[in-house]
Amino acid sequence: MESSFCDARFELEDAEEEVKRIATSPTDQSDPKISGYTKIIQERVASFAYAGRSSSLQFTQNRSNREKAAPTAPTKQAMKALHKRLIQAQLKVLSCDRRWRNLLVTVKRLEVLYTYHVVR
Repeated sequence: MESSFCDARFELEDAEEEVKRIATSPTDQSDPKISGYTKIIQERVASFAYAGRSSSLQFTQNRSNREKAAPTAPTKQAMKALHKRLIQAQLKVLSCDRRWRNLLVTVKRLEVLYTYHVVR
């Protein structure tokens, strides 16, 4: 379960990094429609409950070792795909987090039951 949560966080970090790359690219300013899509996607990143908490040291180190693609002008299709990818990654992180929290609650309940039966 922990590995699926880490995988989900890494997917989210990849999507967020792509949003940052597109938002800071000079080609974004040339097309007002693309700029509008970028703004919507950035708001989605900022409003997410895990915004800013998903980055990890290991991921950052791995990211710096990867080759970065040359900036290209984003298309409407690319922005839609990025938005979809971001939403899916956010939902996956929330799902994994919810499963993890449910597991912890179950473990605490079992500990209480075990303690109750051992003490008796």
